[in-house]
This record gives sequence, C-alpha cells and structure tokens, in this order.
Amino acid sequence: MSLLDLCRKRWSVRNFTGDPVSAVDMEYLKEVGRWAATSRNRQARRFVVVRDPENIRELVRAANMQEFVARAGTLIFGIAEDAGGAPVGTYYIGRNQGGGGAHVCNCGFATATEARGRGVARDMLRHALATARKAGYRAMQFNFVVTTNSRAITIWRDHGFEVVGRLPGAFDHPRAGYVDALVMYKQL
Repeated sequence: MSLLDLCRKRWSVRNFTGDPVSAVDMEYLKEVGRWAATSRNRQARRFVVVRDPENIRELVRAANMQEFVARAGTLIFGIAEDAGGAPVGTYYIGRNQGGGGAHVCNCGFATATEARGRGVARDMLRHALATARKAGYRAMQFNFVVTTNSRAITIWRDHGFEVVGRLPGAFDHPRAGYVDALVMYKQL
C-alpha cells in the first residue's frame, strides 16, 4: 500500500486505550515526523513526548483540546523551529466530523508570539492545504475563528476561505468581553 493510500484511509482515533507506546514504536513515529514534507523545509526538528497522565491532562486543559485526548497513553508534539532552534509554531489537521462529513478537515494553529508577522502561519496554512489535498479531503473548515483575531481572518481570507457562519458572543475574550466567532470554509 502506498503512503498516499495510507493517508487517505487513515482515521482519527477518539477512543484511546491509555496503553503505553513502546520505545521502538516511539522512535519510528519520531523518524516519520522528521522526514515529513513541510513548507520552506521547516520540519519539526524536536519532539516533546509526554507520558505522565497528569501532565497529559494538564496539557489538554491548557491547550483547550478535546477531552478524549486525555485518555491517550502518550502525546507527541512536533515543534517547528526557526534557524536558531526557537519554537515558532505548530498546527494539527484531522477530520472535522466522522461518517458523511469525513471529507472535510479541520485545523488548529498556534504561532509563537515572537514569530508573529514573519509568515509562519501562512507557511503552516499552505502546508496544511497541500496535506489536506494529498490526504483526499475535499474541503477545510475552521469551526471557531475569534473575530478579534484579525491576522488569522486576513490570512484565511487571502487563501480563499469564506465566512459561512457567525456565532454571536461565543468567545469570552479576556480584554474585549464576549465576542463573536466565525466558521470559515474553503473547498479544496
């Protein structure tokens, strides 16, 4: 089976067993991550492996991740770094829904504060779009773009995303109070 076939048939695990990942499997997973293609050749050079259940739960809370992730036995974070080795950003990509909606992917992005304005988010988005197309997705959707995040909205619109929904007062911003969130969508 080709890598493309594997990517097309992959699925997002939602029911983790909590079983540990063997050292051999862990090294293999990190090596695959090191060789994965990226925009501007910005492969993750460093990986953070978290096995302690309490640390996993704390990361889930801090990153506002879905609670099912807390049941994983191991989390692996790929760290995108600049030329000096400082982390600059990361993103995830996966199915937005199962079943009949599995052809639409969802992404989440984080850029280091000191890396903002340097094109990191644009590079990650270009990489995510290419990855999504190669994986066979037909569309990409951002479910919750906070309206105060004008940089992200500009980047998404520049890459052809449209606002297809508005969630009034859905986000309690620490300085602006309750603000709207947008649903943004792009056919691939």
